[in-house]
Amino acid sequence: MAWSPLDAMEAYMHTLHLCKEFNTNDDHTRGGSGLMEPKCMEFISALAAGNRARLLLNVECGGFSPLTLALAVAARHGGGRLVCIRADQQDARDIEKHTERFDLGDVSEIETGEPREVVKRYEDVEFAVVDRNVEGCVDALSGIKVNPCGGVVVVSNIALEERGEEEEEGTLYARVVKSRGGDIESVVLPICGGLEVTKMGRFRGGRGRRHPPRRSGKTFLVYE
Repeated sequence: MAWSPLDAMEAYMHTLHLCKEFNTNDDHTRGGSGLMEPKCMEFISALAAGNRARLLLNVECGGFSPLTLALAVAARHGGGRLVCIRADQQDARDIEKHTERFDLGDVSEIETGEPREVVKRYEDVEFAVVDRNVEGCVDALSGIKVNPCGGVVVVSNIALEERGEEEEEGTLYARVVKSRGGDIESVVLPICGGLEVTKMGRFRGGRGRRHPPRRSGKTFLVYE
């Protein structure tokens, strides 16, 4: 996953613009995950687009949300496609309506069914966001087949103040994949009700020279 600053910046600005439009419209999402914090959406979109993720998964409760919007924008600017996985057909229709409204339907598709089963259909996932509140969340995380060349998995709504000490350390997904070995780094960010961001694998060749991650404290998410 070769970092592209241009794609990250364009996705950030596009998400900023569309989230403002989305949040001022009364006809929001059906249910949704409640993720409405603008900086969180822009961060996730820039992270996914900057890594030029080709296959992105969005696993949430409810219909279209700002997070779905952010990932669809990332797919647009990073040259990828977004698969939205929902358990309910009505939620799927809500996503279809809104992705078409924001001219993102061509980079988005929707799969319905039990998330823990649907995620197994996809291989070489390069960016996934899974809502902690999804039924069978841990099983869904276990079923994600990350690209062996590298990928990022984000767990949203981990609700640090409500979880046990072990999860407060940001080990929810990292614990799932720890036994598999390999290059794994994880960090917890206090945004969007708590985000656990886990990076796996090495970066594949891409445009320009590859650089190691530039660290800022425990954060590995800024690249050149």
